[in-house]
Amino acid sequence: MDRRKTNIDYDYLFVLLLVGDSGVGKSCLLLRFTEDTFDENMINTIGVDFKTKTITIDQKTIKLQLWLRPHIICILYQGKKQKELKREYEIFFVVALFTWQHLDTAGQERFRAITKSYYRGAHGIIVVYDVTKSETFDSVPNWFYEIDKNAPETVCKLLVGNKADKEEQHRRKVPREKAEEFALKNQIPFIETSAKNTENVESMFEIMSRQILQKWQARHSHGTAHDKESAKINLTNNTTQNNTSDSSGCWC
Repeated sequence: MDRRKTNIDYDYLFVLLLVGDSGVGKSCLLLRFTEDTFDENMINTIGVDFKTKTITIDQKTIKLQLWLRPHIICILYQGKKQKELKREYEIFFVVALFTWQHLDTAGQERFRAITKSYYRGAHGIIVVYDVTKSETFDSVPNWFYEIDKNAPETVCKLLVGNKADKEEQHRRKVPREKAEEFALKNQIPFIETSAKNTENVESMFEIMSRQILQKWQARHSHGTAHDKESAKINLTNNTTQNNTSDSSGCWC
C-alpha cells in the first residue's frame, strides 16, 4: 500500500477490547499504555473509554484502537432504532444514564444488540482480573463465555492478571499458578501486569498485537502480492466498517 497516496501512516489497524469486572484496573492499564500516567483514585469507567496508540512490530507500523467495554450504558434508547442507538453509543452521545435493572424489555434487547456488535468489531479481546480479588478471577470464565457467544470464532484472546505490585503487600488472592492452569487448559496466552509500576503493560499489548499479526500473516501467506495488498487495505477498511455496521467482517 502506498501511504502517500492513501494518507495512511500505518500498515495495520487493530481493534482491541478490554473487558473484566469493575475495578480491576482496565482504565489504568489503558492510560499507562497510551499516556504513561497512573491515577490510583480513578473512578470506575462510566460509558466507554477509547484510546489509540501506534506501535512497531517486526518493522510493521500498527495503529491500535483500544476500547473498554462499559458496565453502565449511557444512552437514550426509547424510540430509537437499533442503528441510530448504536451510532449514538459509538460517538459517546450521552443523553441519560440507565443500569440494566432500569431498562425495559425493549431496552435490554437493544443493549444485547449493542454488546454483540461491540464484540464483533474487535480483532483481539483482553480479559482482565485483579490478583487481589478472587471474585474477579471467578468471573473470568463468564467473560470468555460472553466472548465466545458474541465475538467471531477467530478473535484473538489474552488473559491478564492486574495489580501484581500488590504481592509485595501480601494482598494476592489469586495464585499465579491457578491462572496459568486456566490459560493452559483453554489455550489462551497469560500475563500478569501492574499499571502502577508499569510491569508488563507494554508487553500485554505487544503480545496481543503480535498474535493478531501472525494470524493475519498466516492466513494470507500463500496469496499473491496483489492479494496480500488487497487484504491489507480491506483489513483497515473492514475495521472501520465493523464499528459502524452490523457486518462481522472479521478477517482473522
